[in-house]
Amino acid sequence: MDALLIRYGMSAVALAVAVAPSFSGPGGGGEGAAASYAAGVVPMPPGFLEELAVRHDSDEGLADAAARIVVELSRLVSSISPLGDPGPHLTALSHLLSLEPLARGSVAARSWLPADIRAASGRAVVLPGAVWLGPFFNISPIPDDVRGAAVQEPSVLAQCFAGVEQRRAGDVNNAVSALRLAMKNITGQLHGVVKSLLKMRTTKARMLQWLGAVLEGNAGRSKLRFDPEALAPDGFLTNVAAVLLKLCGPFLDTSPGSAFWKRVDPGFVAAGGLLESSYGAETRLAAASDEEAAWRERVCSHLSASASASAPGGGSGPGRIAGC
Repeated sequence: MDALLIRYGMSAVALAVAVAPSFSGPGGGGEGAAASYAAGVVPMPPGFLEELAVRHDSDEGLADAAARIVVELSRLVSSISPLGDPGPHLTALSHLLSLEPLARGSVAARSWLPADIRAASGRAVVLPGAVWLGPFFNISPIPDDVRGAAVQEPSVLAQCFAGVEQRRAGDVNNAVSALRLAMKNITGQLHGVVKSLLKMRTTKARMLQWLGAVLEGNAGRSKLRFDPEALAPDGFLTNVAAVLLKLCGPFLDTSPGSAFWKRVDPGFVAAGGLLESSYGAETRLAAASDEEAAWRERVCSHLSASASASAPGGGSGPGRIAGC
């Protein structure tokens, strides 16, 4: 993993700081040993992971190795602020999850989403040991003042806003612009990770399940008063919202010739989606309950008829939507 981080721009100095705790001992000297180790790390050669994924696609050990790597990346990134250059970690994650055998193993890890969804709800989602993807979404300049929250370094507050009343307005504006640029890059990489997992058939359901668990687990944030110690922090949810908005981008293209809309299945919402139990009672903007029920029935009837017509012998085919 260290070779992967070095390949994607992590400096030897930063790597030495990250691995120093592993070299520390009762007699000291850990920093020197860590520096020597980091100086000797060779960047991972291009194509290595791709070849590894192809050769060991069916090897159970590959899935276990992928899970260990993403969990360790999660642990490392949990203490890095936007000013601490989390770019190598995010780029390494993007590379890993762009390869289906490695992505498949990563989302199959126990720490992707615990069997008990309640264990991953609320604040637990940002803890590296509970949900490994959470800390990547928790990289944010928004302070988390909850007791016991992860401390991200370097401190955005200290470096960008210390003594703000005595500083020139231009300096403060430059600091804010730098933070915005850093967060734009971070949310862009997070969007790439999520989109990659949504595009693969073997990982799509797990990614949707993760998003659903995060939204349901933090539904309490919609209340006027909520317990911040029980729910995910502002920075995490801001990044989740930014990624979801980016995913909505194609829906904003209303041009008649858009290729996107040709791939959209309008009957999907009639199938009983992943969040049906949570949002089934929400008020519809353009339809009463009886109108919605009639529409669902029409969609299901149409899809059932289409599936029967396309199936061999006129029987029920696989095109029928579940729940119809």
